[in-house]
Amino acid sequence: MCNKTDISRRSFLKHSAVLGGAAATAVATSGLLTAPPEAEAAEDMSATFAASRIIESEQYEDKTIVDIDLLIIGSGYAGMWAALTAAEQGVASIAMVDKGAIAQSSVASMTAGSTSFVLEDDDMYGCMEELVKVSEFLSRQDFWEDMLSTSPARYNKILSWGVNYLGDRIYSDGNTYTAISTGIEYQGKQAGKAMIAALVDQVTAHGGIRYFSKTMVTQLLKEGESVVGAAGFNRINGNTIAFRSKATILAAGKCSFKGQHAMGEVETGDSYAMAYAAGAVL
Repeated sequence: MCNKTDISRRSFLKHSAVLGGAAATAVATSGLLTAPPEAEAAEDMSATFAASRIIESEQYEDKTIVDIDLLIIGSGYAGMWAALTAAEQGVASIAMVDKGAIAQSSVASMTAGSTSFVLEDDDMYGCMEELVKVSEFLSRQDFWEDMLSTSPARYNKILSWGVNYLGDRIYSDGNTYTAISTGIEYQGKQAGKAMIAALVDQVTAHGGIRYFSKTMVTQLLKEGESVVGAAGFNRINGNTIAFRSKATILAAGKCSFKGQHAMGEVETGDSYAMAYAAGAVL
């Protein structure tokens, strides 16, 4: 059982940033002290990229049209989980699109990887009350209840993949019920990279998923009041692409006030903008 620790969110993020910087410095210094010959360096670099679980993207010509059952826009924690769940439930044809590298350029891959779970012995409704308050009451409480009640199953599923939470459960900002599980590790990786690596391993074990990286989706396509796909372009060569889909999931990241917090510069609100332009009520 992990110990409980009280800490403010600001201190937690600052501490995570310091640890990340120290780890990066240690790695860089180690590389300088043990620089291998050129041939060995190239081989070592190749091994590093292989360990990063790079997902190869499909190449496409200009004005390509892709027909699939499910389109997922975004490949962070939410997008990868959506793809995995859909594949496990038998969706035969899935396309995942990201304006960066699939899975590797999401906010999720750059964070500490810490996650709030409501476990079997936790007070779910106490946690829910805190979360509703912290969201300034601008939230769907039925959504919170659904997410929190299914949280233990997700936690156990993640553990079954070989993911470990080695740190304390942190209660930040004075919360009594809402705990953050920290210290994530998976096959030698830590933090957000560990969670993304685990998700990539699970998702790529399923067939029927197509990947389109460096592809910026700019518009949802509609027939009447129904969304029937999306359109975008390749950021590298400018080729345009359209996806015709029976269902579309927007997981292209949140939006935020542009403060000084970590990853604020990439919280561009793509999903919100596309949904609003398509007529969704936010």
